[in-house]
Amino acid sequence: MKTTSNEIALKPQKQPAGLKLLRTYDGRGELFYDIAFSSDGKTVASSSTGHNIELWEIDSGESVGVLKGHTERVYFADFSPDGKKIVSSSKDGTIKVWDADTGITLVNLILDEKNGRGWSVCFSPDGQQILSCSDSRIIRMWNADSGEYIDALKGHGKSICSVSFSPDGNQVAAGAIDGVLEIWDAATLANIFLIPGKLGAIYTLAYSPDSDKLVYAGAGVNIYILDMQNYKLLHELEGHTSSVISCVFSHDGQLLISKSSNEIRIWRTDTWQVVAIIDESSGRSWVPEMAFHPTKPILAAHGDGDSVIKLWELDYQQLLGKPAIEDSAPYTTAKIVLVGDSGVGKTGLGWRLAHNEYKEHSSTHGQQFWVIDELGKKRDDGTECEAVLWDLAGQQDYRLVHALFLENVDLALVLFDPGNHETPLSGVGYWLKQQRWTPSVGHGS
Repeated sequence: MKTTSNEIALKPQKQPAGLKLLRTYDGRGELFYDIAFSSDGKTVASSSTGHNIELWEIDSGESVGVLKGHTERVYFADFSPDGKKIVSSSKDGTIKVWDADTGITLVNLILDEKNGRGWSVCFSPDGQQILSCSDSRIIRMWNADSGEYIDALKGHGKSICSVSFSPDGNQVAAGAIDGVLEIWDAATLANIFLIPGKLGAIYTLAYSPDSDKLVYAGAGVNIYILDMQNYKLLHELEGHTSSVISCVFSHDGQLLISKSSNEIRIWRTDTWQVVAIIDESSGRSWVPEMAFHPTKPILAAHGDGDSVIKLWELDYQQLLGKPAIEDSAPYTTAKIVLVGDSGVGKTGLGWRLAHNEYKEHSSTHGQQFWVIDELGKKRDDGTECEAVLWDLAGQQDYRLVHALFLENVDLALVLFDPGNHETPLSGVGYWLKQQRWTPSVGHGS
């Protein structure tokens, strides 16, 4: 029996300016997980708490096919670049490749008991490989035609939530439950970059269409934009008040759409300001993934507690021409720290830099910080920039605690006691070691 969007009783909802609700697909009692568009943009594939993948026609809203074969809920589904195949992963511990037209299972990959249920899965941009992750700590690469196992991408120490190829096919990125983000060379499978797990679980990641930026987010509420040319953090987007469970770029890269458990935010990518907010609840804290049409300004997103999929048409002229929402003004800080031995004048130097005057200080206990007004500026894209100078006490009792504050340090001034003729640089070695893995100093793994 075919079900159309016209048969669904929609809940009244105020539509934000610049967005039009085209139609709604009903889960008929099931909760949706992943959403994927076919390459021609004519079909949407959805996975759900049911055991099947359902195909929906964009123009009519009709259900045009159901792929049956999994014995547990299906978490992720992805179309091949040519639209002829669909790959899916399930709680039943299998990954299946389907013929998108006939629904026939072409490849059936069975994960062993150690690997457990299958999580994120996707095709490579050329459609030749499949990436999969599961409850194990290993990402596996498979031949998309034969199902032959190719190799593994190792490095993560905890279960991996999300994997993705870059659109140019040169990289693979993965985020884990412990907050670690790793990036590999897709050809050699060599690990080329790592960000340590200090921001909470990474539930979602997305490359920009030109592969120049990588967005990652999750339990830490904020959204992080990484420059893939130099692996520097470009922006940290604030606004969501709960875990971010999905991020997706528009097909042309002009917009970034993010979803938390209570709302969807649309950001313009030239200024990283919010231009629309959709009040939309989610039934779970993780997994639902949105999708954007490959050629048209259409967003497919979960709605009504993940019980439906809603197609939103975006008015670019109105969204990109309207003023930004007030709470979304972009802001970034440069973090400068003074660390080193006790009694070497860190606080005096910090006061001099912050206030442009000398003041005598006794040895500092704990920490303090100042905003350096002379280093503040407003960038051409509207981002407010500030430089914050941190003074961290150097006594032995504070070292372990203050090492925790060295995340995302942009500049560290390490002071030592030249009067210590035996080991004058002993403290320098300690502080340099504490900073070596912070992403802002550009070190990989």
